Amino acid sequence: LLCFFFLLFLCHSAKAQQTIGLMLNTPESYEGYTLFSTRSDLVYLIDNCGFEINAWQVTQKGNAPAKLATDGDLYKLSRVSTNLFGNGGGGAGLLERYSWEGELEWSMEYNSTEHISHHDFTILPNENILILTWQLKTQLEAQEKGILDIPPGGIWSEVILEIKPLDNNQYEIVWQWDLFDHLVQEVSPTLNNYGLIESHPHKLAVNLVADNGPDWFHFNSIDYNEELDQILLSARNLNEIYIIDHSTTSEEAAGSLGGNSGKGGDFLFRWGNPINYAQGTTDDQFSFGQHSAKWVEGDLNSLGNIVLFNNGAGIPEGLFYSSILEIDPEVNGFNYTIDNGTNQFMPLEPHWEYTATPPTSFYSSRISSVERLPNGNTLINEGRSGNFFEVDENKNIVWQYVNPVGEFGPLTQGLTNSDADVFSIQRYLLDSEYLSGKNLEPQDPIELDPIDYECVIVSNEKLEKFEIKIQNPFSETLNMWGTDGKRYSFQILSINGTKIDEGEFVNYTSVPLPSLKRGIYILKINDLIYKLIKS
Repeated sequence: LLCFFFLLFLCHSAKAQQTIGLMLNTPESYEGYTLFSTRSDLVYLIDNCGFEINAWQVTQKGNAPAKLATDGDLYKLSRVSTNLFGNGGGGAGLLERYSWEGELEWSMEYNSTEHISHHDFTILPNENILILTWQLKTQLEAQEKGILDIPPGGIWSEVILEIKPLDNNQYEIVWQWDLFDHLVQEVSPTLNNYGLIESHPHKLAVNLVADNGPDWFHFNSIDYNEELDQILLSARNLNEIYIIDHSTTSEEAAGSLGGNSGKGGDFLFRWGNPINYAQGTTDDQFSFGQHSAKWVEGDLNSLGNIVLFNNGAGIPEGLFYSSILEIDPEVNGFNYTIDNGTNQFMPLEPHWEYTATPPTSFYSSRISSVERLPNGNTLINEGRSGNFFEVDENKNIVWQYVNPVGEFGPLTQGLTNSDADVFSIQRYLLDSEYLSGKNLEPQDPIELDPIDYECVIVSNEKLEKFEIKIQNPFSETLNMWGTDGKRYSFQILSINGTKIDEGEFVNYTSVPLPSLKRGIYILKINDLIYKLIKS
């Protein structure tokens, strides 16, 4: 049975106005623990009440991604001060692993004059790590690919590494993929990557890319699909997302044959800006500076779909607003369908889209993230403002939290956080193996001098242990049964905590509530809280 999770949030604003921390809880929020890193050297895990569950102090400041390993350890990507490779946005160079208690267990610095890790990573089921890296390609190497307008210092190619962590801060590269192996150009027939762009949608036509200095492509997210053994990538500067085959060997990944797909390391799928492969027009572009492309997991109605945070940079109408896009790729075995009429990868338009009302009230020019939750809700991180919120399938906001931590640590309630940037967030479910055996006792809210509020989380599962039965939903009369012979006290409250009725019962009680409007109410039995629905 699906559990109903209830969050009751009563805010008493005698001391300060609520500006940071928990802003909204509703019964429709999907219960779990949200992980986020801040511009300080602190990483936090909170529950849906905004209470601190755990905190890690890491060696470097910065809001680069943090993620949990299956044993609850924390991996944190950081930017190191000895960044010799370049000064590109999202550059990192350091990946560290911390125990639940905060002890540094493993560290990998990948940073030199020729390469650096950047932006994002993901942990594979075998505990290896896929990580984005930049690798320097000289002017000569770029010329050999037929690239025009080469910056004086060369180009940073996107290289994905699969890292196997070893003891004593060592690691082994067990697989890699280089974007430079999958370019096509039609300016120089003498080069081995010559071809007509419209005939090679599985390769990148590099001379259609705008000149962005050495960071031409700017990959900013990576995700993994275990069932397909495929990797999902987001390229901000190209306004496009890609899927590649991970079942290949490194040698096959450098070519166009091999793997489950038979296409080696070429693109299996791309979406967002078909002009990049000489198809469509500007009317067919949907992605604008996007981040955080992720596969949907757990939601049976959209399993295998992809969600992405569409930042909105360069939208033709000239407005500044972001959106969340969900697409439903048409999978054919381990490959993806191209529409015969348009020669574009399917789908031709988003399956679902979230925008705010008005649209310009939701905007983050860069960073940011999105995640589809198992109940169909969508968890969104408006990165530039550190505004986390969750919307249901009808696009109603059902949970909201504002990052209360700046560059120098937590802020006092009532202040505005000018250093709220958060690159990405993740929510881990209550029964997640990542948190098995961990102390998940809620602590105080993160912000200093917090406003007092009550926030209780219980489920049907807990009520059943007390042998209580409730007619829910109810119509004119609410019926409650106690099957263990014990005396129970109850309160019926509105969603904002106003008392409607109260009483006691031992075996049975019937409470007439004919005048109540249809909607959601609160039922409190002893110290248990339950979501009540009047139909």
